[in-house]
Amino acid sequence: MQAFWKQKKYLEAIFLALILAGFLIYKLEFLTFRFGDGNAYLYMAEGLLQGQLPYRDFFLADPPFLVLFLAPFKLIFGQKLILFQVLPIFLESLTAIAIYFILKKWRQPLAFFGPVFYLFSFTVLATSDYLTGIQLTVLLMTLGLLFWEYDFPLLSGLGFSLAILTKMYALPAFAGFLLYLLITKTPVKKFFRILAGALIAGIVILGPFLVLSFGKVYGYMFSHQLHRPPGLDKWYIWQFFLKKEWLLVLFGILGVMILKKKILILPLIFTAAFFLIFPDLYYLYLESFFAYLVLGAVIFLSAVWDYKYFGKQIALGVLAVYLLFASVSFWVYKNEFYTIGRFTNAPEVAEAVKKLPDKMELYGSHEVAPLIALMSGRNLFNNYIDTNTQAFASGGQDLGEASASAVRHGVYLLGRVTDLPQFGIKDFGMDGYFSPGLLQRYCQAAAKLPSTSGEQDNFIGIYRCKSD
Repeated sequence: MQAFWKQKKYLEAIFLALILAGFLIYKLEFLTFRFGDGNAYLYMAEGLLQGQLPYRDFFLADPPFLVLFLAPFKLIFGQKLILFQVLPIFLESLTAIAIYFILKKWRQPLAFFGPVFYLFSFTVLATSDYLTGIQLTVLLMTLGLLFWEYDFPLLSGLGFSLAILTKMYALPAFAGFLLYLLITKTPVKKFFRILAGALIAGIVILGPFLVLSFGKVYGYMFSHQLHRPPGLDKWYIWQFFLKKEWLLVLFGILGVMILKKKILILPLIFTAAFFLIFPDLYYLYLESFFAYLVLGAVIFLSAVWDYKYFGKQIALGVLAVYLLFASVSFWVYKNEFYTIGRFTNAPEVAEAVKKLPDKMELYGSHEVAPLIALMSGRNLFNNYIDTNTQAFASGGQDLGEASASAVRHGVYLLGRVTDLPQFGIKDFGMDGYFSPGLLQRYCQAAAKLPSTSGEQDNFIGIYRCKSD
């Protein structure tokens, strides 16, 4: 019997290694630049290395840990910026490993399926194409749970706190986790150690910025978030998520209800409730509780496996159904979603900027200008890095002042634009971060290159904007 379990352990390790290798090889094979928030974070990381600080020197709507985390990688990767696209893939792989070890701690016989469910889900396949911070957030939350289960409460608090200091939407899960500890009458010493770990991380990471720029930290991180207008239709986002992951959601909820400790219930409920209320919801946010659903799904499948009446046969049948479902999700991702959001001609756009006659700074879309600034060796005007339309719509940044000062100073404006002259549409798509009136009055097209996003924009526009 001992020899059997030893052999099983080796087989699980080999299976886990193959799953991780398969995920890494597949994702790395199609590595490319992407449009998205990650391009702004790269420029912020570079700014940090140059002595510029979040909040004090540039707008940052989130806690600072993601920028702090990326800065050492910018030092290592240098101008090989494509390597940053590896980070989401690597972080998701670490989360899959953490999920496996949590399930092993809970003595789940099918723990080795946890990484399969997680890595090859539509949600992780799609969101790991982008450097958004969600991957780091989920990893840290999962590590928080892992450290708690292995009796390291201080590290658990540290993990959860760093997740919140990456993206604040991790806070509901931690609140639910703490409430669970109170309800289950966790020993006072352990409870205060997890709080101490969380407090230490908060003081070390956020404390210095509060001392240096309290007003801006509050304005950018909190006031801005409270005044963000509704974005995408959140009910559509929820429907899309459930359509893609309904089977795993079903298994996950059943598994969470089966788990005797009930440790996942409150974090899952609190997070879901928060996203039902929060007006500006994006699909990637929902990954923040996805690891909990995967844990629950494996628990459910393991419970079926252990059922004494044909349990193993039923579990294999359920697993076969899920793998068929996952195969369809994989096909949908590969054929319908992988090609969306790519910035494959970023090097060509950077070369076009390098050849521009005036040595003016850049301004424009946070999805385009920061990356091109790094690749072309030009600076962004007045450190306008995050020009997400929400940053202006909430009052976090002043659209009129930003546009007017950019025109007075003289900039090259970069953006994703839609030009459809047959419908009377020209230079459309920049009004959220640049004044349309000033665009028409003071800006002339310097170059237009094809957009490879696969979305509604069809050009990357470069405009020379100057008022004299």
